[in-house]
Amino acid sequence: MTSSNDVKWRKILYRRQPYPDNYSGGDEQFLSELKKNCKFSARFLCLETIPYSVGADRTLTDTISTDTIFALSFITALISCVFHDYGINAPIVSYQLSVSSGLSSAVFLLSRLDSNDVAFVMLSIAFALHAFTPFIR
Repeated sequence: MTSSNDVKWRKILYRRQPYPDNYSGGDEQFLSELKKNCKFSARFLCLETIPYSVGADRTLTDTISTDTIFALSFITALISCVFHDYGINAPIVSYQLSVSSGLSSAVFLLSRLDSNDVAFVMLSIAFALHAFTPFIR
């Protein structure tokens, strides 16, 4: 049998090679052909799946009375305003609580809209305003 220096390693499993089973071609070849997320597109995720889920979000609170929805929406919007980061160092500031309560306020109000298209636009605007405006300033 020939030595391992004479035989070049090939990436095949059906032929016996004079290299250990866990050999991967050395440092120059290791992960050189690795491709990650070739077919994945974030655009597909946002533009194709989220509009279909808005219908479920819109009908989530249909059975709850309108007065309760408006009260809950007002309370969560108030929580969002109280815990928002206005640039001061205070123990009450919480970015996560502010964004989640603002978005839940928008989700509460989605059930009072007539169509899924309008609900999607409102949810998109609410997400953009609550999630991205702190990074702009």
